[in-house]
Amino acid sequence: MKRCPRCEKTYPDSETFCEADGTALVQAGPAFAEGARGDEGAQVECPVCGGKAQPGELICNFCGARLGVEAAPEMYTPPPPRTPTSSNPSAVRRDPSPSMRMTGQMPPDDGDKEGRGMFGIVGYLLAAIIALGGGAWLALHLSKGAQEPVANASPSAVASVAAPAPTGPMVALANAIPVQVTGESASAPERNQDTAQKFFNDNKGPLLDSYTRALAGDSSMRDAMIVRVRVLPNGGVSNAEVRTSTNPNPAFDAEVAKDVSAWNYAPFSGSEVEIDYPIIFTNDPASRDGLETQLKTNLAGLTAGEPPEYTSSLPSPAASAEANA
Repeated sequence: MKRCPRCEKTYPDSETFCEADGTALVQAGPAFAEGARGDEGAQVECPVCGGKAQPGELICNFCGARLGVEAAPEMYTPPPPRTPTSSNPSAVRRDPSPSMRMTGQMPPDDGDKEGRGMFGIVGYLLAAIIALGGGAWLALHLSKGAQEPVANASPSAVASVAAPAPTGPMVALANAIPVQVTGESASAPERNQDTAQKFFNDNKGPLLDSYTRALAGDSSMRDAMIVRVRVLPNGGVSNAEVRTSTNPNPAFDAEVAKDVSAWNYAPFSGSEVEIDYPIIFTNDPASRDGLETQLKTNLAGLTAGEPPEYTSSLPSPAASAEANA
């Protein structure tokens, strides 16, 4: 039978150390047990720090020195005072493990643990940087793939979505031939080119109605013409004529001159002006450029004294009112 000299627990002869505190077991005997309990001189004194150890212990529980080995006084450095009641758990010294009691070695230096911890932090940082780089590359790759369909879209497809081609009959001013205003008051804000063009866009409704009726009799009819309008200071139209057209048609020319003669411009204190409007009538947008080119050729061939294709000699109601005044 063996016993622990510190806690007095008994163990079979096959055990070597106490499982409670790691103290080396000793043989248990009646005389020895009584002497161990009653004789304080049986304790072993540490030759380094003077601490008391139980018989059979090989390592001092206070300074870790090996018992039974004399240490040189000049090599001894007193340990810091023990503070078992400190609130810091790390300040309380723990008993060495059985393996430490057998070999007499101290625990590994904390510097090694700090070094291994530093290497671990560096490793984690490198892994995080690699992961971030991989994520950025993947995001860039996906963004490029998402943009490819937009970059490869054909211009015609984009144009067709942004501005669908108009359908049906249309009446508009030519793009290649400007509106012309002549007379002493041609530069006045009430009669200049911008004002004349805006007036046409706001009052072309009757012209569109006349063209729609003409298409009912001939669905292939398209025309481009120069219409000259004489505007009086009171805003009335005294004369309207078709100087030239790409499709001479007296009946349609008469309808256009009638619609234009009913226009009323804003009155002002200047003199009368003449405005030449290049007007396109078509129900096929693809034919517009061809009509403008033909009209431009006809206009270039006109002479100064050449008579118009059609002229309206009937004064407008506004012109008649001015004459009567």
